[in-house]
Amino acid sequence: MQVPKGYCQCGCGQKVKEGCRFIHGHNRRGIHHSFSIQSRKRMSVGQLNRFSNPENHPRWKGGEIRHRGYTWIRAIGHPRANRHGYVKRAFLVVEDILGLIVPHEQELHHINQDKTDDRLINLAMLSHAEHSKLHGKLRGGLNYARI
Repeated sequence: MQVPKGYCQCGCGQKVKEGCRFIHGHNRRGIHHSFSIQSRKRMSVGQLNRFSNPENHPRWKGGEIRHRGYTWIRAIGHPRANRHGYVKRAFLVVEDILGLIVPHEQELHHINQDKTDDRLINLAMLSHAEHSKLHGKLRGGLNYARI
């Protein structure tokens, strides 16, 4: 498929600055980041096998990581998965119980402010605006009286 001139060549459909072919960071979009051919030639068979699957890596923790206080679970192909294939555990808990996928317009709020407590009783589903307003109120933002 030929992308018209003036648009990002990765196929995202966004306009680019004059004289550019890609939006910053889009030139490697969709390409699996792996080892170069030269690096692969220098690796032993054991290294190649170990690094070919993330589960073989010595630091593999069963597909569960912590980032910014949240617990993320590996769920490749999930609509909310990040580029590494991880989804916040809170979304997986709610989706498992409700039996449907949480829409992108909705966010989950931890009522007791503990990001690792993903029990259903501790999660509230809010729109982005409601969630921002709630956190503004909790932090005593400009629109709320400071105590």
